Amino acid sequence: IFNLGDETAHNVQVSDIYWPDSFVEVIGMRDFQFESVRAGANVTHTFVVKPSETGVFHIPAARVKYQEMKDTPTVGSVSTAIGYVRVVDAQGAESRDLHSFEWSVF
Repeated sequence: IFNLGDETAHNVQVSDIYWPDSFVEVIGMRDFQFESVRAGANVTHTFVVKPSETGVFHIPAARVKYQEMKDTPTVGSVSTAIGYVRVVDAQGAESRDLHSFEWSVF
C-alpha cells in the first residue's frame, strides 16, 4: 500500500477477499489492517493463494478503507486490479500459446 497523500493514513483496512472461489488461502490473510501508513510511505502484506482449477480468472481490486485523521469518518478507495490471469496445469505450462495469451491481456 502506497500513501500518496500529504498526511498519515490511520486505521488502514484492506479487504482483498474478492478473489474467485477457485482460489483458496494457503498462507496469510486476504483481510488485514495497518495501524497507520505515513505520508509518502508504503507497507507490504503478502498472502499466498492456490488455484483449485484451471482456466482464465479475473482478479478484482482490493477494497481499502482508512481515516485521514484519528476519530474522523472512514474514507474508501480501491487498489489496482490484478486483472485476468490464466491458470494452467503442468502440461499446459509448456504450451507455446501461453506467452501469446499473456501479451494479449495487456
